Amino acid sequence: MAEGALIIVVEGIIGQLGKLLANKVVQEIGQLWGVKAKLERLKSTVSTIEAVLLDAEEQQAHNHTIKNWLGKLKDALNEADDLLDDFSTEVSRREVMNRNKKAKKVRIFFSKSNQLAYGRKMGHKIKTIREKLDNIAEERKFHLEARPRETQWISSVPCSIGKLKHLRYLDLSHNNHIKMLPNSITRLHNLQTLKLSCCRALKELPRDFYNLVNLRHLVMDGCDGLSHMPHGLEKMTNLQTLSKFVLSKKTGSVSGLTCVLKELHGLRGDLEISNLRHGKDGALESNLLKENHLQSLTLDWLEEDIDEADIGYDEMSLEALQPHPNLKRLSIRNNGGVRFPSWLPSLTNLVELTLSHQKKWRHLPSLVNFPSLEYITLVSLDSLENISEMEWQSLSRLRELDLIALPNLVSIPAGIQHITTLQTLSISRCPIPLERCKRETGEDWPKIAHIPMLEGETLWQGTIWAVIQASITKRNTEETQA
Repeated sequence: MAEGALIIVVEGIIGQLGKLLANKVVQEIGQLWGVKAKLERLKSTVSTIEAVLLDAEEQQAHNHTIKNWLGKLKDALNEADDLLDDFSTEVSRREVMNRNKKAKKVRIFFSKSNQLAYGRKMGHKIKTIREKLDNIAEERKFHLEARPRETQWISSVPCSIGKLKHLRYLDLSHNNHIKMLPNSITRLHNLQTLKLSCCRALKELPRDFYNLVNLRHLVMDGCDGLSHMPHGLEKMTNLQTLSKFVLSKKTGSVSGLTCVLKELHGLRGDLEISNLRHGKDGALESNLLKENHLQSLTLDWLEEDIDEADIGYDEMSLEALQPHPNLKRLSIRNNGGVRFPSWLPSLTNLVELTLSHQKKWRHLPSLVNFPSLEYITLVSLDSLENISEMEWQSLSRLRELDLIALPNLVSIPAGIQHITTLQTLSISRCPIPLERCKRETGEDWPKIAHIPMLEGETLWQGTIWAVIQASITKRNTEETQA
């Protein structure tokens, strides 16, 4: 096995153990014959091996003893991987039974007696493989350097990863030097979870990526270097998590997004769509997201100059991306329209709202429509006029408010003093005179005096400068009296 491949197997096992331990079905079975405790001990054993594995893989080229030890370890880890794969399959079957109470045969299979038998059998197998791994670990008579898990980065994924046919969970997150994944990874037909978070150098996914037909979770937040998505994602109908979709900057790229959103109706969790195009080339069909039950949605248009003729197309594209009304977090950036979409006021369950670089929006939807809002961020809304006092008063749950680069904001918004839940207020690059925010004496100080955390250069300078002045005055008074 190529250097780096074994550590990928280990991380996959640890990830799969974590998912199993958190699963409700496993917790039910885990009460029988101590299966859960045995899984936890197995995870501890594998984590201990993982700590020295990178050093062992580096030394094996010139140390025959270490090479033989790794060979034994590889066989045992593959055995553990197969065992967990079988266990995960049975857990999935139980989950199906829970959703289909009429499936009598499945109910019989997982009756109390069968649960006892299965729990005893699985507990014995887990104990056996853990003891085998413990024995191999104890055979190590040579020194290996234990390295913290977070430093075990890899610069490339070996092509041999395609041989791990039973792999179901793969986490490559935070490997900042990976630029491409080998096409052999598309042979992992049992893979269900692929995590690539913060692989910032990753440029593209393999061309045959759609062959991962059983993939359920594709996590790519923080993959800022991605230039486009591969063709055929719409064939991956088992996908439940697609955290990022990057459009190519080439003309006609929206067709791929349209196909994917039309076919993937089971999307959950977070979705960020970036490089949305302006103008006619970026026009989208209606109701592409309405059937998905997303919790978080980020819509990011290309940062470029917009012609007046493109304004209407940008508004239509934004209108077409209407999410499910249960959405919790929404971020809109760089859309060239002059007004907010008609569906925005319907998102009454929003907890977090970010509006950034909407240069032509003069008004926001009534804040009364968002009783659950806890976090608001407004950035570079060049045309935005002040929001009325009554609007701010309606935000009875607001915890944090960030106001950045709002050229028309010349004073602290009236009504903020009534938001008793507000914990943090940050104001930056807004034309609010420093004197208005000075502690105790500033005209706007009564509006912000109750807020525990004040951030941003205007508020910071205003409050700190007042403290400094008070300190100087006190010192001068003491010196005079002396």
